[in-house]
Amino acid sequence: ASKARFLAATTHDLRPPYEAVRLGLETLALHPLPPSAQEIVRRTDAAVRSMGRVIHSVLDTARLEGELRAALPRAVPLRPLLQAAVSEAATLHGAGERGVRLRCADWHAVCDAPLVERLVRNLLANAVRAASPRGRVLVAVRRTGLGLRVEVRDTGPGIPASQVPTLFEDFVTQVPGGTGIGLSLVREIAQGLRLGLGVRSRPGAGTLISFELPLAAASRALHPQAARAMDRLRDRVCALSVADGLRRESLAAVLSDWGCAVVSGPSGWVVRRELQRLGSRAELVVCEGESSEEAPPAACTVRLRDDQDGEGGRHPAHAALRSTPLSEDLAAIVTAALPTVR
Repeated sequence: ASKARFLAATTHDLRPPYEAVRLGLETLALHPLPPSAQEIVRRTDAAVRSMGRVIHSVLDTARLEGELRAALPRAVPLRPLLQAAVSEAATLHGAGERGVRLRCADWHAVCDAPLVERLVRNLLANAVRAASPRGRVLVAVRRTGLGLRVEVRDTGPGIPASQVPTLFEDFVTQVPGGTGIGLSLVREIAQGLRLGLGVRSRPGAGTLISFELPLAAASRALHPQAARAMDRLRDRVCALSVADGLRRESLAAVLSDWGCAVVSGPSGWVVRRELQRLGSRAELVVCEGESSEEAPPAACTVRLRDDQDGEGGRHPAHAALRSTPLSEDLAAIVTAALPTVR
């Protein structure tokens, strides 16, 4: 919160002088100037435009914290969401639509669509800069059991292994003149939504950055594991006791989409009280860091891994991503629930 307030205050103070310089340059450009002065104006205008990009990027960072708190995960068709970002990125690539392509079947995912689209736009902007003018960028979606893996691949110069661990850090950039904010926004969104960010890169062979989204029930050709999970969990009462609000909302959205009747809250006693009010009994309890006495009684209890237990699950290369990916939470729920929930 303090970081967001600092960035917001800083950009608020920077905007008036920035706008004054920009307007002054536009006014100068309307007057006849000697060639030497025109060159100075041109170079200054390029610098001011670069400053504007930095200010807008910092504003995006400042707004992100509030947007994550207001995230609303729900089932959405994935292809239209990705196509909008791909079409925009194609206009920035020298080869247009031939340079940026999308490969996505009729998949539906459970996510906050505006935040995921923003994440993809930032990944694509970075990939296009790396691949242009003759390289290619591909956005591909693959089914992975209970979820979907979205991959953004470019044929750019790649990233040395020594630089991969800091790739998503604030103000770190591989692009001359870059702000180093785009990929840090990707990290913040992926961490907040628990998307399991991953990266593979090799110098001379390009880069692939991926994240995972939970599979929605509306998707066609479900993986057998997902179909079986949805069939077993449909119409069951699930008590979800998770302290982190966004983690709780995301899991509740997925389980609800899969057919569960979810009663959720930040603690076991809150959920227990709500179940008593509804006159209902949980058949499945999913909790985080709570004692057996606090959790409501149920035939099956799943205890999610605490974030402090590790460095981000399967993604140890990114020390900043300490949150357990949502895909791991869902795998734990399904693995524990399938043998017991009838």
